[in-house]
Amino acid sequence: IKDVANIKKFQFSNEQHYLLKLPRQRVSGCVKERLEVIKEKVGEDSAHYKSLRKRINNDKYWFSIPGSANGNIIFNYYMRNNIHFILNQKRHLVSDNFYNIYIEKNVYQNICILNSMITKFTLLSYGKSQGDGLFKIQLSQFKKVPVIDICKLNKRAKDKLDLLGRE
Repeated sequence: IKDVANIKKFQFSNEQHYLLKLPRQRVSGCVKERLEVIKEKVGEDSAHYKSLRKRINNDKYWFSIPGSANGNIIFNYYMRNNIHFILNQKRHLVSDNFYNIYIEKNVYQNICILNSMITKFTLLSYGKSQGDGLFKIQLSQFKKVPVIDICKLNKRAKDKLDLLGRE
């Protein structure tokens, strides 16, 4: 949902509801009951939820969010002066205006380097100005951005980066 104001259209009587990332398999119990309530409410509302209603009719696993390559580091491809690479350790789903990066080793060291002024400055030079200080970087351009190679750093520098990256 891009516009959180749209959430108001769909309400439950219980205050505690969460978005579930369910696998493409049968569900039972209270989850199935909750999904049936959602299905019913979507069916009753002819003015809204057209895409969801179509998905319900065409896909028996309509409730499943398609799997994606969620990264352990994310960042928004629209940038201003305050570019932040964000640690996403639990690999939560993110909006499609974020790039996902998956780094297997030395995650804390890498996030520290990615959030360095050198990387941020270089990133802006590869991005395209959108006006008023806003930049956008295409994935193809992002892949070309040079980043400090951790392998070329000494142990002391790596330890310092690891410590800073954990903060």
